[in-house]
Amino acid sequence: MTLGPLTFLHPLALWGLLALPLIWWVLKITPPKPVRHIFPPLRLLKDIKREEDTPNATPWWLLVFRLGLGALLALALAGPVLFKPKAPTDKDIVLIIDNGWAGAENWGQIHKEAEVIIRQAISDQRKIALLPTTHLPEKVEFIPARQALKALQALQPSPLEPDRQQAARLIATSGLPGAELDWLSDGVDYGASKELMALIHKRGGRQYRPISEHTAIFPGKTSETADGFTSTWHRLEGKGARHLTLSAVDGKGLVLGNAALDFAPGAKSAEAR
Repeated sequence: MTLGPLTFLHPLALWGLLALPLIWWVLKITPPKPVRHIFPPLRLLKDIKREEDTPNATPWWLLVFRLGLGALLALALAGPVLFKPKAPTDKDIVLIIDNGWAGAENWGQIHKEAEVIIRQAISDQRKIALLPTTHLPEKVEFIPARQALKALQALQPSPLEPDRQQAARLIATSGLPGAELDWLSDGVDYGASKELMALIHKRGGRQYRPISEHTAIFPGKTSETADGFTSTWHRLEGKGARHLTLSAVDGKGLVLGNAALDFAPGAKSAEAR
């Protein structure tokens, strides 16, 4: 067979070209087996005698350590409180809390101080009588401090004015000669606090007030102007500057507008426009 200048003596062998695709497919599926070469260092590692000691039981010191960790974890999760024997001079506590509208702004501070007092009472094994001044009970009732702590978590500020006069009368009529009086005040004098303050000072009680920068503010006169409204606001103490934002809302709670309310250092009144 002649193809140009080439001549094939056995032209039938050219039919073998048709088998190349089949050979490629077979080699792709089953590639040739790789040649294995012995890595000399492996012979050295093979001759090394391996000695491994496996203990039959956990070492005693490790067992004690793990048991100790488990015990400490269980104790920590149990919330341990160090109790001390109740001394004869320890007094149960009447905790008066102003939870009115003025206490809302400082509620976190008031709540935290009340929690500190109650937790100390738990440690001292003293009982607590909670007196929220907006929802006074019919009588003073002492309960375990742990129960008082749960009641404190449920206590919230109310949009009402504290009835301190009724609180003072309730304490006075209940006797309680050996009780300690602690008053968490909102810092606002509603004109009916003298009786309660006199009772606390007479009994050697304590009064807590929020820091002056966070005392409540209350509205004064509001007047209409050509371009809107002017609202005057007051605060009881004016030791430092204070910057607030007032928001006007409609009946659905949608914000109609905002205005800056800035109290200058020492000023007890400010205007928002």
